[in-house]
Amino acid sequence: MLIYRKPDIVRFSFMLASLMLTGLLFSCTGLRKEKDKIKIGFSQGMTTDDWRKQMNKSMRLEASLHDDVDLAILDADDDVEKQLTDIETLIRNRSDIIIVSPIQSRPLTAVVEKSVKAGIPVIVIDRKIENERYTAYIGADNIEVGRNAGRYIASVIPHHEGGIRIVEIKGLKGSSPAYERSLGFRQIVNRFEKLKVVASIDGNWESESVKAPLRNILKQDKDIDYVFCHNDRMALSAWEVAREKGVENKIKFIGVDGLNTRNGGIQLVQDKVLQATIFYPTGGNEAIKLALKILNKDPVSKNNILGTTVIDSVNADIMKNQLDKIDLQQASIENQLHKLSEQEKKYATQTNLIKILTFSLVLILSLALYSIYSTYVISKKKKLLELQSEKITLQQNEIEKITGQEFRTRLDTIIEQHLDNPQFTVEELAQRLNLSRVQLYRKIKGMFGISVNEYISGIRLEKSREMLRKTSLNIAEVAYACGFSSPNYFSTSFKNKYGITPKEYKNNP
Repeated sequence: MLIYRKPDIVRFSFMLASLMLTGLLFSCTGLRKEKDKIKIGFSQGMTTDDWRKQMNKSMRLEASLHDDVDLAILDADDDVEKQLTDIETLIRNRSDIIIVSPIQSRPLTAVVEKSVKAGIPVIVIDRKIENERYTAYIGADNIEVGRNAGRYIASVIPHHEGGIRIVEIKGLKGSSPAYERSLGFRQIVNRFEKLKVVASIDGNWESESVKAPLRNILKQDKDIDYVFCHNDRMALSAWEVAREKGVENKIKFIGVDGLNTRNGGIQLVQDKVLQATIFYPTGGNEAIKLALKILNKDPVSKNNILGTTVIDSVNADIMKNQLDKIDLQQASIENQLHKLSEQEKKYATQTNLIKILTFSLVLILSLALYSIYSTYVISKKKKLLELQSEKITLQQNEIEKITGQEFRTRLDTIIEQHLDNPQFTVEELAQRLNLSRVQLYRKIKGMFGISVNEYISGIRLEKSREMLRKTSLNIAEVAYACGFSSPNYFSTSFKNKYGITPKEYKNNP
């Protein structure tokens, strides 16, 4: 068995350095061509709040873990015209893929279509456009966010004497989250006679848009039980107005976002400013991962729905502890990346010195050895970063397993693939999920409290609702496209679920 001693390694290193010197002296192409970068462009609607800043931060962190990714973030500063110009710039610069968080749905539709037609995939994040002519969507289900808020208020009915009077403070009119959150909220509220929305305010996601209208409402009617706001910033502003009127302890406030930041939703729940907040993930790191999958030609879902949950006094401390750990690990990764960047700069400097100071063989050999050492150090640091990244991924996977999101994503994807087939059976669905019919029934019943057929029907109805609002198909065409055996059966099912007929919904979206 051959054993290398330390002098052998040094001798080998000098031989390697000599070969490197020969290559530098006699080769006209002594430098390796740098690998082409993957250009990801992100059109951010605005960065006026912590939620948007957290989205940008998580995108940058995820992108920094990939050496071949070049992420460009353009901030439209809440100006639709500037956002249109920003996306045109990303198209002209030939981005490999574009991520867009629309300020408003309708104005961004045409430019997103233009990008896709130009061969540049587009991921729409958080807010949707008017049609589905994008590559993929990622974000939480805003209708379910509204429903969660409605269910939370409805849960107190048995413990509340008399009716419950509610004020709803909406987001920016014309944005898909504001429309869908309100739609989901009203679907729940309208089921209960004791729940009544006595007033609503069209806010613009900013705190100042709330104060004057709410002051007028409370001036005329102080008998308000709940205020549901479409984000936590407006909820905090609403609480401040109630404090001015001396009714902050009488009214309960519910927000949306659940950020783990100063004056974020979790802290506001812990401080008893908010009764609850609906967790709304930014999806920043998930968007970068999805972009890389698309560019690698991996199969991806058209709609990628992120999990959401209610955060109140029961689970606020638990959520904060989990998110604190993730924040610490992210900070550690950022620190390691900074150190890695410094090492790479040093390495580049040494490489340039090798090219410049070729007259001194001793110096070149010393620099070559140092380069080998630097490469070894960088490799170790990269492995450490990979391990830390894996820990974060494992934590995220654990959270997904708790909520059943991974199973639900697979389940929804298979159902959507067979959406237009009315003959698609429960047995076929179970087989594709590698489960028996009984196992599938128990899993669906345990997670959602409904049968498999009811769950499939729910997916079909949700898809039909989107098609009615976003396409020009007539009701019969939508019915068959979503796997219903007849338009009459479709109309009956639609009305049973949403309380209105497809025709009424299409005419009044």
